Amino acid sequence: MRARQLACILLLLGVAGTAFAAADTVMIYVEAAPVNNSTITPPVANDASTLRSAVEEGIMDEFFSAGHIVFNELPPKDADHSSQASQLELWNSLQQVALSGGAARMIEVFFTYKPNETGKSAVPIAARYSLWELSPKRLVSSGDVSAAPIAAAARNGDGEVSLLLGQTIATDLLNSW
Repeated sequence: MRARQLACILLLLGVAGTAFAAADTVMIYVEAAPVNNSTITPPVANDASTLRSAVEEGIMDEFFSAGHIVFNELPPKDADHSSQASQLELWNSLQQVALSGGAARMIEVFFTYKPNETGKSAVPIAARYSLWELSPKRLVSSGDVSAAPIAAAARNGDGEVSLLLGQTIATDLLNSW
């Protein structure tokens, strides 16, 4: 009887240990930008920030459900991508944050939006995404997704579209894992 209990405990510890070992830590970085450098008013910018958070939430939910440890990094207030040097500086900074947080991989998402017809809120347009192995630096997967087909199926507005956009990105990346 005692041997059977010990065997069961060891089996459970082995299964738990294997599940823990399979969990990767991933950092997510989502940045929102107006499409074609549209003029953006403060209400639209605030709404875009909410939509950016929904995209991020959709990705995080899917990765958590798949057993991964996920954390995020917020975009810097003064993000400047006007030159290759500034893009490289941002990437190096994100890589350092990800590595210091224990991440082996990083997901980068650049989400575009435009003002709606009234000019008072943001409408999701598309997202470009990449999955990076951090050490050594290697692009694992990348792609683009349009919000239009997702918007056609969504019933609860642009927040839901953004959440579904994030889930779509995560599903694609998890399939390429």
